[in-house]
Amino acid sequence: MHLALTLWDNRVAPVFDFAASCLVLKKENDCLEALEQISLPEGSLSKRIGSLQAHKVELLLCGALSNEARRLLQVHDIEVIAFLSGSKETILQGLQSGDLINMAFALPGCGKPQHWHRKQGVLSMTIAFSTSGTTLDDLLESRFGRTPRFLILHQDTGEVEIVDNSSNQEASQGAGIQAAQSLVSKGVQVVITGHVGPKALQVLQAAGIQICETSPATLRDLSEAWAKGELESHS
Repeated sequence: MHLALTLWDNRVAPVFDFAASCLVLKKENDCLEALEQISLPEGSLSKRIGSLQAHKVELLLCGALSNEARRLLQVHDIEVIAFLSGSKETILQGLQSGDLINMAFALPGCGKPQHWHRKQGVLSMTIAFSTSGTTLDDLLESRFGRTPRFLILHQDTGEVEIVDNSSNQEASQGAGIQAAQSLVSKGVQVVITGHVGPKALQVLQAAGIQICETSPATLRDLSEAWAKGELESHS
C-alpha cells in the first residue's frame, strides 16, 4: 500500500487544502519505506488529488481538510486518516504501531483523529440549483439572485424540494442577498448556479456553503458530475 503524509516544516500540515508537500511511503506487512517527498499543486483540489493518484496513494494522513477535499478524496477512492498533529517521526511511529486513532496524535480542538475508509461515510449533501424548471431534467439557470426558483436536492434520500424565488425577480436591489438567506434557512450545503454576485457570495460563504459556478446543463447531469467529483466549488 502507498501512503502520503502531508507536511509543513517536518510536521503534519495543519490543513490538507494548503499543504505544500507530502511524503509518499510504501507499507508492506509491518515495514514502512519512505519513497519520496513530492510538492502538491497549488489552488486546485482536483490537481492535488490527481498528484496523489499519480503516485498510487491509497491512504492519506493529514491534519484538517475541507468538506470538498474529503468528498473528492472519497470519490477517487482514497482512504483518509484526518485531524492528525505531531512531528513526522511521531506520526510514522504511531502508524507503525497501529495506534494513530488516539488523542495523543490529535489536532487540538478537533477531537480524536478520524479514519474514513474507502466509500465509507461519503458525504450526502443538500444541493440547491438555480433553475426555471421543476425537475432534475430541466436546465440550470445562469442567474442566482433573480432565478425564477431553486430546486433543492437531498442526496441522501433523492427527495426534491422547489423554492419559489419569483418575489426577488422584480426586486430593485438585494435580490442575491435575499435568495442566499433563503437557501441558508433551508440548510443548503452546496449551491450550483451560473454566477453569484459579491454580496450574495459573502452571505453564502459566511454560512459555510460551497458555491459551484458552471455552464448550463441539466440538473441531473450536474448532480451526477458533482457526485463524481467533476465539478469544483469554492467556499
